[in-house]
Amino acid sequence: MGNSISRLVAVALVIPTWLRSAENVLFAVLVIAHVAPFLVFTYFPSQDGPAHVYNAMALHDYLTSPGGINETYYELNDTPVANWATHSLMALLMHFVHPLLAEKILLIGYVLFFAFAVRHVLGVCGPTAQPFTVLIFPFIGGWTLHMGFYNFSFSLPLFFLALASFLRSDAKWDVKGVVRTVATTTLLFLVHPLSFTVAFFSASGLVLWQECLSLRARRRSVSVPDAVRLPQWLALRRLWATVLGFAPGIAILLWWAFMSGRSRVFARLELTELWDSLSRLETLVAYVEAEYLWTRALLL
Repeated sequence: MGNSISRLVAVALVIPTWLRSAENVLFAVLVIAHVAPFLVFTYFPSQDGPAHVYNAMALHDYLTSPGGINETYYELNDTPVANWATHSLMALLMHFVHPLLAEKILLIGYVLFFAFAVRHVLGVCGPTAQPFTVLIFPFIGGWTLHMGFYNFSFSLPLFFLALASFLRSDAKWDVKGVVRTVATTTLLFLVHPLSFTVAFFSASGLVLWQECLSLRARRRSVSVPDAVRLPQWLALRRLWATVLGFAPGIAILLWWAFMSGRSRVFARLELTELWDSLSRLETLVAYVEAEYLWTRALLL
């Protein structure tokens, strides 16, 4: 009890110092502005959100009411498939609060998680990069969130955290670091496989580029006899560590793809459509065409 009070006092003393920075004040104001709508309004308008709340209620009732009506129509899928994390989190919250409040807590947690995750990653890049956190705020409440894609939305901050381990070329790949990376990437897969896949190729490309630059610099600055030169595959040890960090998620993804077989049909967009969406920042447009004025201003 005494330790908890001491921590609270320490935090209370740090906050005034932290707010002396104009960048920190702006960050805090933007976080509050993005959280406020969930506190002021009764409902959050989204397409799939109500379905997620209902699914979480069904899961909660299935687990807490054995022999109930849900067992007549549903069967619990206990395989490690993706795209289920937010349902489980809301089902857990429903043990304590009303389903509507559980959704609000989930969405507020998403805003805080996204903002602080990006701020942490930019902090890893260096103190001069952290102020650019403000640029992420327009993307927090964009199209995917209003469509109710809660799992994908939660995968975005996890995507940044997964990359944090690979942004520093001097990162130590000890047991603790590998375990932390494996836990983050596996959780990322369980939240959403698309973000996991993009994170794997992004991290691999980043590490490969860093290692190639490092090898080039070492070969130019130090004359090493060919007989004792390290093999290139061994010199690229961080790339192997990257593959190891993503290995459990990759294994589950391949298993899931094999078990799904040809029964799944994936929607595909033409490259021209994808480029048009990217060039107009359609992910920021939630409802009406007038919102394109905002995306054009942001691009400028």
